Amino acid sequence: MNITKNFVKFLGITVDNTLSWKQHIDKITPKLNKSCYVIRRSKLYLSNDALKMVYYAFFHSVVSYGLIFWGNSTKSKCVFKLQKRAIRIIMVASNNDSCREFLKS
Repeated sequence: MNITKNFVKFLGITVDNTLSWKQHIDKITPKLNKSCYVIRRSKLYLSNDALKMVYYAFFHSVVSYGLIFWGNSTKSKCVFKLQKRAIRIIMVASNNDSCREFLKS
């Protein structure tokens, strides 16, 4: 059986042959889910300033790497939903609250 790869990983960014970025986003989504979990668990013990540091260390660093390439894909919506979840956890907001004001700061 001949299995061919339809993607290549270069400098931590997974590029597929159709440039849909599905492979890359599927690769970083579990990392971002774990980051949300870490932020939620840390909320019990840390101040908001410390939680922002945790956010930048665990979440923002993964999202921002290569964002200029994959950020405009249709699959990226799930990544930005996870970002909103992380911000709502830090700011103690409900799922229905807008994140626009939180993203400005």
